[in-house]
Amino acid sequence: MTEVLGHGTDPVSALMHLISADNQRWLKDQPLSKQKEIAERYFDSTGLEVADVMGGLADQPSSQQKADQLIEQERNL
Repeated sequence: MTEVLGHGTDPVSALMHLISADNQRWLKDQPLSKQKEIAERYFDSTGLEVADVMGGLADQPSSQQKADQLIEQERNL
């Protein structure tokens, strides 16, 4: 996974752009290590790049749905 340097361009911030407000609140309440783990898993499983999300290229319903599904799975563990 390629990370883009700069403020707000880390995998967790990018994932936050894709998920629902409810899932954002849940993810923010998790330890930073778990946030990073979930974000890395999302990007590894989709093949998307952080820059694609931050640049608006991944703002597709399917990308958002997959991100929310991943968070829902984590919440139900």
